[in-house]
Amino acid sequence: MPFGSVKNLVASVVEATPAQFDDWRKAWRAAADSGSTEPLLSFVARERGLAEDVFLQRLATTLGWPFLDLHTHTIRRRRGIKFPRRSRFNIPSCRRR
Repeated sequence: MPFGSVKNLVASVVEATPAQFDDWRKAWRAAADSGSTEPLLSFVARERGLAEDVFLQRLATTLGWPFLDLHTHTIRRRRGIKFPRRSRFNIPSCRRR
């Protein structure tokens, strides 16, 4: 996939023009300045009338990435993973202070 602007990418995913994306971005900035914590992509999807998961599926398809719906997947916790003592002290978060 050749390099392109994020604005054109998102506009193509939501089937909008880059000018509409600019308007949504300005509205999102105003909402963020007023205290909203909604991410830009969620805001654009909502303004377009798409569910966020549908928007993310379309984005993944456009980028050629796999889409995993984490709500339907179970992640098994692996127990018993231990790091050798020598490598544990090389990890900054494991160092004693």
